[in-house]
Amino acid sequence: MSGRRRTRLSNHDPVGHRTAASGGLVFLALPFLGAGAFFALAGFGFTSLPGEANAPLPVIGCVGLAFFVAGAHVLASGVSGLLHRRRKRRIESMFAGETWLADFPWDPTGIGDGAVSRCVRGWTGVAFLAVFLAPFHWWAWMSGGGGLFVKGIVGLFELILVAVVVGELRRTFALLRHGVTRLRFDAFPFHPGDDLRVTFTPNRFDEPRATLRYVEESWVETGRGTRRRRTQVADALWSEEHVLAPHRLDVALPIRLPLPADPELVNRFSESPVRYWELVLEADVPGPDFRARFLLPVYPPRGD
Repeated sequence: MSGRRRTRLSNHDPVGHRTAASGGLVFLALPFLGAGAFFALAGFGFTSLPGEANAPLPVIGCVGLAFFVAGAHVLASGVSGLLHRRRKRRIESMFAGETWLADFPWDPTGIGDGAVSRCVRGWTGVAFLAVFLAPFHWWAWMSGGGGLFVKGIVGLFELILVAVVVGELRRTFALLRHGVTRLRFDAFPFHPGDDLRVTFTPNRFDEPRATLRYVEESWVETGRGTRRRRTQVADALWSEEHVLAPHRLDVALPIRLPLPADPELVNRFSESPVRYWELVLEADVPGPDFRARFLLPVYPPRGD
């Protein structure tokens, strides 16, 4: 695909939560944190329950821990949103017209691929899912009260947990094999109509593929009534693919790609829907294929 055309992206890790999260999430997180902390402490023997336990205490502790971790995740998103808005107001008052400084916490020299943080988040998710399933595992297989239907449902989710673990093992192996990569900005920021001039390091691939695209993250509602669900989706509004041909001995790979001159195609991390430019680099290699994704600082010129 090349040019401006809306295309739904699958398995796309959202980034808008870093800047667009609402501060109201802080209050939403408090009940989860409070209840989760109480039952976790009681279940693991640090305090006592007010009544008789209907399940083994470690199971109750796992339930509390799952609620606490969920609340902590929501709290972190809310705090991140509040801090971003505070930082945005401060920078806008100090650097009028330089919208890029307030929109996202950019490093003007470049950006990393985020592989380490993705691995940490992935294994944190595995731990959360394992803790969340612990009481259901006890109910289905150890309590004596789990019927065939319960065993089937719980067994299905445990297979999902195994699949998630396998996926995270592959991700971790890919990180160990390919290492951490970085994109250096040869200019900062970039503007519509400019040539994107960046340098990828370290390069270990013969013919990496580069996909330059403009992404929109939004929320879509499906179903009605009690079955209504809000799902976050990502669409590529503009995309162009290139095959690069670096010299085999070049560890630093210069990349030069034209940006469209459309003034509407600029980053909007602080708005809803969130929109931004990214560069995806991929290469087919033995074992886990290489894939890295880099956000790009594309903004209107000063004063526009």
